[in-house]
Amino acid sequence: MNTLTAEFFRDIEAIQNHSEDMEEALGRLVESLLFSRVALFYKDSWSKVCFQAARAGKEIYHNNPEQYNELLKPAIFLALCELPQEEWEELRAEDEYCTEYEHRYDSVTYSYLCNRVREEIEKDLLDGATLFRHVGKKEDEWPIDDFSELDQDAFTDEEVDVEDEAINNILLDKIRGMVNDEEWDIITAEHGDGPELAEKYGVTESAIRSRRQWVIERVKHELES
Repeated sequence: MNTLTAEFFRDIEAIQNHSEDMEEALGRLVESLLFSRVALFYKDSWSKVCFQAARAGKEIYHNNPEQYNELLKPAIFLALCELPQEEWEELRAEDEYCTEYEHRYDSVTYSYLCNRVREEIEKDLLDGATLFRHVGKKEDEWPIDDFSELDQDAFTDEEVDVEDEAINNILLDKIRGMVNDEEWDIITAEHGDGPELAEKYGVTESAIRSRRQWVIERVKHELES
């Protein structure tokens, strides 16, 4: 089981503050399992990123750890250094300034960084676009057998048949049982509902976004377990 400790948060702050030990801190994060390919990329999404990068002429190999670490290092740096101080403080407040976690996904800060680092890697390989946006522009370039059932539903607008709809409803029911009322309210909200939710729960819109990311990552992890 991967844990988060005080050292994780000290490394983050060292990088954000450009401290003397910034390189050492960055190296520790890159070498840890916290931002490994398995931790950041859901199911076969990494193979899809590599496929699209290869189609664009970039030699990225699915199982090359050295290549992955070369992408990971600048991605972590950008994700941390481009995060406004106000948002960083809100994330840490959401974590209640805890510095010891039995499991990494218990931390809102960690879940947020996972999403941001993954996006930076995708943008690096896909000409500034995330995988979702890249696929939206080039749907016909996907190899048919490279889809997982759930991923295909996420990227296409095709009408789902009765069996698929039943499977999706079962999945939704399962997720509903894994979250409380507030979390369900947040993860099922429509685009633009942020201000209303922030007012409803007495927090900032940024806190709502962070909480949503955290819940999604937690549910994803529990579904994979």
